[in-house]
Amino acid sequence: MTSFAKPDIVHKLKEIHPDVSNAKLKEIVDDAFDVMADCLAEGKEVRIQGFGGFKILRSKEREGRNPLTNEKIQIKAKNLVKFVKSKTLQDFVNQQS
Repeated sequence: MTSFAKPDIVHKLKEIHPDVSNAKLKEIVDDAFDVMADCLAEGKEVRIQGFGGFKILRSKEREGRNPLTNEKIQIKAKNLVKFVKSKTLQDFVNQQS
């Protein structure tokens, strides 16, 4: 399996919109991800119709163990980002394979 990063998104958008500069496309992609990250940081769910949604889950503080010393340690609570795929995306991915 190969990866697909932000520069690849910019490249694909350039194929669709050849009249828009790479710099402008990069700015738009960066801005879109920044807006989504800001919304998540504010505790908002980000939903993209036909793709899926991102939401914040809060893990609880819990006790763990240091694997080197076997000493008990307290693991702090933290925010986790969860992605939930849409049925449309799931169906599309299954059609492609």
